[in-house]
Amino acid sequence: MTLALAAYYEKRAEIERLQAELEQIEQNPAIALDQEFATRLHALVKEYDQDIESVIRMVMPGDISSLVADYTASTRRRPVKSYLNPYTQERIETRGANHRTLKEWKAQYGANVVETWRY
Repeated sequence: MTLALAAYYEKRAEIERLQAELEQIEQNPAIALDQEFATRLHALVKEYDQDIESVIRMVMPGDISSLVADYTASTRRRPVKSYLNPYTQERIETRGANHRTLKEWKAQYGANVVETWRY
């Protein structure tokens, strides 16, 4: 069996497992109630030409910025990765892999080599 075929069968088994899990979740009566509530709420919001933020302000008067602050505080930021090119002594700091110079270095020297430049 080829690796591609084995990967295919593995993904098919994973899909079947997830579908069974989804069916079990959908049979929960609480999910049906939540879905009905959300559907009715969205219909009311649309009917009265409102947006969700204004509905939240009506239900929870006061400053909702604390809700937003709580949400943003709970999201985790990526750590800063620092690299030093030993050939040019150029330093870069990035939180992701989309840094232009980092991509150029990886294309020129190879990803495995560039990862050894982290400090």
